[in-house]
Amino acid sequence: FSRSTYGQLSVTGLYGTNPDTGLATTLGALAARFTWRPPAEGTRKELTVRGELWALRRRFNDTGPTRLGGYVDGTWRLSSRWIVGVRGDWVESPDPAVTGREWAVSPTLTFWESEFVFLRAQFTHYQDLLRRDSERFTLQAVFAMGPHKHELF
Repeated sequence: FSRSTYGQLSVTGLYGTNPDTGLATTLGALAARFTWRPPAEGTRKELTVRGELWALRRRFNDTGPTRLGGYVDGTWRLSSRWIVGVRGDWVESPDPAVTGREWAVSPTLTFWESEFVFLRAQFTHYQDLLRRDSERFTLQAVFAMGPHKHELF
């Protein structure tokens, strides 16, 4: 869109059948991403919002529901080392006999120690098909070893 904004949109579709069981499956997905990064502050400021929407149709002998699902994710770079984010997920059960849905919300805090190491803390609140709530806290450490990716070896 401009020197500081970027957008992306994609559409995906799949179709398959199993004649032995009368099953026909169609899956469609729509994905979008928007990033704002000022050219003079690209290593210190950035906002990215992305999401996807899925539609799954499983038909046995031409009968069956269409199920939806998707996510929305946003991240904000506070400085060259700190990033905050939040993600929301929502999906209906793909099982034609079950009408429930699941959802989750996950805030994150990421610390970039260097281009080779980052640490992330994530909290997830989740509700399953039976409407049971659960929480999980995760600490993640990611590091790269070996030659620099731009060096010849």
